[in-house]
Amino acid sequence: MAFLLETKLAYVNDRLVKQVSWSDSYVFEFIPSVGLSDGILVIWSVCQRPIVVYALCTCLERPELWLRLLVVIGSTRVPCCLGGDFNEVTRSSEQRGCVGDRGGLFEFVEFINDGGFMDLLTLGKVFNWNCSRSKWSRLDHFLVSTEWLDQFEGLE
Repeated sequence: MAFLLETKLAYVNDRLVKQVSWSDSYVFEFIPSVGLSDGILVIWSVCQRPIVVYALCTCLERPELWLRLLVVIGSTRVPCCLGGDFNEVTRSSEQRGCVGDRGGLFEFVEFINDGGFMDLLTLGKVFNWNCSRSKWSRLDHFLVSTEWLDQFEGLE
């Protein structure tokens, strides 16, 4: 299991990570924020290797990321869970107040299908990103393979 957190922090230490970690055996990587954006904190269990995604905001570069992820995942042949900010929606109902081009929606859905992934629904808020409180989207996703899901039968 791994967590990807976007943060506004310029500094993170072991004590802070221990407060939010679910395990005593964890590793973390941190990229400090620039002003109030772009900070990333990734925490994962020592016995697992996560695949954490933070996709670029522009949809032009994302198809290359989807292709590279499929190559990496195909070479591992192990149950897989990808989590993070994919900066993309899978259907129009995952957006509110956004008009015009849906960007890379079709490429992202094709990536999910080609990888044999299932997009897990999360509890809580429907949308995890907003702009000016008038545009809302669900850009964070947890994609799991059926093999991964079989290991956690009954998970809610």
